[in-house]
Amino acid sequence: MKTSHSTDKWLVLVVALPATNATLRMRVWRAMKGLGCAMLRDGVYLLPSGSGLHQALRMHAEDIKQGGGSAYLLNVDNPSAEEKTDFQALFDRSEDYLKLIGRVAEFKTGIGSFDATAGRRQL
Repeated sequence: MKTSHSTDKWLVLVVALPATNATLRMRVWRAMKGLGCAMLRDGVYLLPSGSGLHQALRMHAEDIKQGGGSAYLLNVDNPSAEEKTDFQALFDRSEDYLKLIGRVAEFKTGIGSFDATAGRRQL
């Protein structure tokens, strides 16, 4: 039985945003980042298909259209083994986590030297 996050099904959102609407551009960028999308190229976002993600991307597509842009939500079913490997690699956050772990270790080392305000700022 396949889970709802099977890598045999992917969602691709292709957007074109008006150059004059910086607010919409920022809102879309934040929304895609918040959903955990990988960027295939400027304006093309990828997610493994999963519960609620299709609806979330559909809502963002409608928002983009209302803001004067264009948006197309595509389903990619059964990509080749090479494509699956390439897609999955886009979601590898190992390097980001290693950096975070390093920063947490630095914080823990210096925690005794911070006053409350400096400690909050470091966090």
